[in-house]
Amino acid sequence: MRWLYDFDMGGFRLVNVDMHRDWLTPIFLLITYTALGWSQTIVALSLLFWKKARPYVIPLLLGDLFAGFFIADGIKAFFHRQRPSNLSWAIPEEHLFGGSSFPSGHSATAFGVAFTVWFLTRKTERAWIGQVAVLWAVLVGLSRVYLGVHWPTDVIAGAFAGLAGASAVMLIKPGGWLPVEKEEACSL
Repeated sequence: MRWLYDFDMGGFRLVNVDMHRDWLTPIFLLITYTALGWSQTIVALSLLFWKKARPYVIPLLLGDLFAGFFIADGIKAFFHRQRPSNLSWAIPEEHLFGGSSFPSGHSATAFGVAFTVWFLTRKTERAWIGQVAVLWAVLVGLSRVYLGVHWPTDVIAGAFAGLAGASAVMLIKPGGWLPVEKEEACSL
């Protein structure tokens, strides 16, 4: 398992120390705050004001809930891993010295929402929205390492938790969450 240790140490040093710039810190703080559960809930609920986006609300809330609360928090109950901010040479920008580091909850919820959006839009003219959502989730994961509170493998595990949460959402309603357009129903 030495390779995994080397991967985490090297990846953490690259992102947290070598990439560190004063002007990047507020950008990554903003990105990381967008992945807080309440931030995503507010965005999802705001879709209720747009009639065409209303069918996305429940799956987005479930993707966030499954990935973050059930999967990531469930795993954290069994894995007690120290955060890299405890390293003497780390540059922690967010002061979370306690709690388990594995997996990244921010990454789990971000990828849970992003993969849910990707699943919902992938075969539509709005597929670009899902692609942008996945890019946002990648940036959230990067921000967690940059801010010094997670190892790269914490973020990778969070991404898999997000994928599992989004997949569970899609399995709940196999016929799909979005209403079928009348033109599509008639074209069969």
